[in-house]
Amino acid sequence: MDPVERALPGYRGSALCRLGRTEGAETAARRAYRTERNRLWCKDNPNGTDAITAASKAADEARERTAR
Repeated sequence: MDPVERALPGYRGSALCRLGRTEGAETAARRAYRTERNRLWCKDNPNGTDAITAASKAADEARERTAR
C-alpha cells in the first residue's frame, strides 16, 4: 500500500470531524436531541441517565449523518 492510500482514512476522518462541527450538523444534532427528549418514555424521568444518554446518542448520530 502506498503512502497516499495509508493516509486516506486519516484525511477522511479529519474532514468528517470538521464537517460535523458545521452549523448544519449542529442544527441537526440539536433537533435530534430535542426530539428524543420529547419521547413519552423520556417525559417520566427527563433528567434520568437513560433519557440523556439516548438523546446524546441521537444527536451524535444526526451530526454524523449530516457530515457524511
